[in-house]
Amino acid sequence: MGLVHVDKGDAMVLVITIAAILSMTIGNLGALKQTEVKRLLAWSSIAHAGYILLALAVLFWIPTHILTFSMRYHDDYQRAGIPTFPSVYGNHVTQIIIAISSVIAAIMMIIAAYGIGLTFGYLRLMAVLSFGLLLLAVASAAKPSERTNFGLFKYASLYMLSAMMLLMLVAG
Repeated sequence: MGLVHVDKGDAMVLVITIAAILSMTIGNLGALKQTEVKRLLAWSSIAHAGYILLALAVLFWIPTHILTFSMRYHDDYQRAGIPTFPSVYGNHVTQIIIAISSVIAAIMMIIAAYGIGLTFGYLRLMAVLSFGLLLLAVASAAKPSERTNFGLFKYASLYMLSAMMLLMLVAG
């Protein structure tokens, strides 16, 4: 029995659909606490925007993950005959795309945190974490190297984990 081929576009639609369903469900459950209809609708709208932006933050983190490993294991992909983004566009363009997607992910995460309703203190913490990601992204684009790029990947992974845990603890 062969493997089922799933188009990348279909996979992205599935991911976005699942994220949208979850954000709507969570936002509406939070809105149930409200007793006034106007407040309920306002809270629900803010929650939806926040959760959609959270999904976008994760979506923009994906290139950081995938492209970093495409670069790191470039030779293995070449031997297997699998075309990758770095083999088509080169490492420099790939590193710039990784840096840009990391910055956009950080911006989306801060906006999502604000939209979800994090208080100023937690927003400052998110800003500090995001600033670290921004510095690494700029360093990766300015002085591209495998080491800097992999450092950005590691920090971006820890950043997303920390940001998600912070949002779950505070907003939940």
